[in-house]
Amino acid sequence: MIRKRKSSPEESPKKVVSKSGTKSERDKNLFLEKRQPQERSKCKGFICWTSLFIALLLLVILVIYITIPFLFRYSPTFRRHIIFMNYVNLQPFHNLSEPEVDYGLKCTRNFYVEEGDIKLGAWHIFPNERLSECIIPNRQLAADDFNDNRPVFLYFHGNGGTRGGRHRLELYKVFAYSTLNAHVITVDYRSYGDSSAVIPTADGLASDAHTVYDWLRSRVNTSRLNIWGHSLGTAVSVKFISQLSKQLSPNSLILEAPFTTLAEAASKYPLSFVYRWWPWFEWFFIEPLEKSNETLFDSLSLISDIYSPLLILHADDDGLVPISLGRKLYDKALQSSKASQKPKMVTFNKDLNYGHKHIHRDKDLPNIISEFISVK
Repeated sequence: MIRKRKSSPEESPKKVVSKSGTKSERDKNLFLEKRQPQERSKCKGFICWTSLFIALLLLVILVIYITIPFLFRYSPTFRRHIIFMNYVNLQPFHNLSEPEVDYGLKCTRNFYVEEGDIKLGAWHIFPNERLSECIIPNRQLAADDFNDNRPVFLYFHGNGGTRGGRHRLELYKVFAYSTLNAHVITVDYRSYGDSSAVIPTADGLASDAHTVYDWLRSRVNTSRLNIWGHSLGTAVSVKFISQLSKQLSPNSLILEAPFTTLAEAASKYPLSFVYRWWPWFEWFFIEPLEKSNETLFDSLSLISDIYSPLLILHADDDGLVPISLGRKLYDKALQSSKASQKPKMVTFNKDLNYGHKHIHRDKDLPNIISEFISVK
């Protein structure tokens, strides 16, 4: 008899399972293995970008609230860069020595006024009635040719840019090509434009203004001379004219968008809102301007020493130099003017959108100026 041997449970054949599992299991495991590093990588990337953002934010805060205040307080060089902005030139490829070609001005002569080691770049824009003389063959009007009876405007610009700034060009055209029919002398202070690269200071700019005025006065009677200053140029104008005697003073002084003192203008400047809430605001930003002669502009104190008739022009919507500063300067001039006629102030409604530098757009401006400079 044949007996079949039964295997014991221990001897039962075992199902062999591959360590790698079935194909679907292997694919699943492979997917999970690949996904985990990617998730870890994403997690690390997020942390990295967050850390970078926080680091940059802290750096910005450090620069704004620590570096800049201390530099402004203790570095005269830094203050000069902020105040004068003589390094700003939005027309780097324009040639100041070619005003007719590069700036579209008619009958304009480039010239230089020198005093010691300082050379100042300037333009003489001839009045509309003299334009025909500029196109006569073989005829060149000299920069010091004032052989007529037309008024002369000596223009001092604000900080930044050169005498070729676009809004400045538009104002020159009002002077020369409108019914004013006037000569225009416009100049770049030291360190601006093509003038000598000398460190700018408040006294230095006033000295430059005085130099050009003396050059002009030796060629034109003061009864024809009218000084026009804009923004920082108003402080330069007041600073040097306050040193003149009555006999040497110009026919008129016109201030466009003036301020009282540089320190007060700085406290009202739009970007200063970042610091105004600080209890140390004045210590960091105002005191250095008041105590340093390099940037000391105080028209409020000097306006009383001016003999020339004064006209102030200011737009209600001036966002850089608030009209309140122009009014304050006007009120001070009313109280203490040495001029033969009362100071005058003309304001421009905010609906006109003239802002800080576009009063030249006003159609009535030639009449306003003509009426003022002709009053004796």
